[in-house]
Amino acid sequence: MSTTTNPDSTEHSPKQSEKQLDRLRDKLGDAEFINDPELTERVRQWEKRSFELPAGDVEEHIESQITDLKASGYAMFAREGLEDATDEFPDACSKCPHYGGGCPIATQRVVRQEVSRIVTQAETDSAFRREMRSLAEDYRCHRIPEWLSEWSNRYTEIIQEGLELQREIDKQIQSMASKGAQKRVDLRADDDENGGHR
Repeated sequence: MSTTTNPDSTEHSPKQSEKQLDRLRDKLGDAEFINDPELTERVRQWEKRSFELPAGDVEEHIESQITDLKASGYAMFAREGLEDATDEFPDACSKCPHYGGGCPIATQRVVRQEVSRIVTQAETDSAFRREMRSLAEDYRCHRIPEWLSEWSNRYTEIIQEGLELQREIDKQIQSMASKGAQKRVDLRADDDENGGHR
């Protein structure tokens, strides 16, 4: 369970993270009101990356990781007649006790159904991660915690970067407003020096 105190990285469900990204995209539209091409380009690049995030939720991310394993030619179980069954597993799985035997995460339907159940019932991202880590411990899988971290960090990093861009834009807009107010004061001072109103 997370004990983070950073107000910018609160615990969110996958849907809440998507909504926060949507809100940030809207707010970063204020970049059109500033005259800073470099900052405007950074906002455009951030928007592009924010739309390129794979997998809308953790379940999809984990499913895509498992699918990628199989698409890369790994059966994730020992097939009959193989001289070295570890050839059916990626090197990243070598720490697993199922390495060279059979991966329950990739090959057992009941495990995939359990993942779906957790997604349906977990009310927050932290609850989902807690239950998924418990499932990984039950099946002695070290890849699931890695995939959860990848997914979590992906949202955390892009959201924090968006918040920082928003702060920079707000600062520039405030600076523009402040300079405008100062300019008006200066003009009035000039008028006073020239004998008052025209």
